[in-house]
Amino acid sequence: MQKYIINENENEKSIIIYIPNILNKNLYNKIKNELDNIDDWKIGKTYDGKKIKRKQKWYQENNYPFCKSWNKQYDRWKSNPYTENLLQFQKHIQITINKILYNFDKNYIQLPNYDSLLINFYENELEHITPHQDSKESFGTHPTISVVSIGEKRKFILERTFKDILKRNKDEKHFNKEFILEDNSLLIMAGSVQRYFCHYIPKEENKLNSRYSLTFRQYLN
Repeated sequence: MQKYIINENENEKSIIIYIPNILNKNLYNKIKNELDNIDDWKIGKTYDGKKIKRKQKWYQENNYPFCKSWNKQYDRWKSNPYTENLLQFQKHIQITINKILYNFDKNYIQLPNYDSLLINFYENELEHITPHQDSKESFGTHPTISVVSIGEKRKFILERTFKDILKRNKDEKHFNKEFILEDNSLLIMAGSVQRYFCHYIPKEENKLNSRYSLTFRQYLN
């Protein structure tokens, strides 16, 4: 396990935890088979019309879109119905996260009630996700977000920003973190990570296999 706790201003803490080999063999095989059989991935375009370099599916227990306030609701951000396997897996991750975070000070960390799942599918090394912070409107300013990786290992980069914006804080770049998200690993971003960091998956060379990223969140109703 790797664990980083960063004391922020305004009595906040950014908490990042990485754990390899998170699933037992039976559960891993069950969820991997579920993912391999998805045949209706959603593909989108950026605001300037370029094809997004990954595929995805969004799940939300109350059928909410990724962000309710958007004027235009893109098809790839509309909710899909959970399969029983995905719903049970979400419950399993919920229990796992609560155990991991049980002894943390609840003044700084949110014990989540997961009701949302975003699956990203990276078919090759050129598929990536650009630097971003997760929607504070949909998930709040201090969400506990859990990322399960299945398949090819990929770099995951956290870069320090000024509070609540994407502009990089070069004076605090010593807080930047880089992880290699291995097959069957769990990454937790909690506390104020979404306020003081952006994160992304860069393009890489010599990554021959595909990767699934399952990101669990609690939606703000």
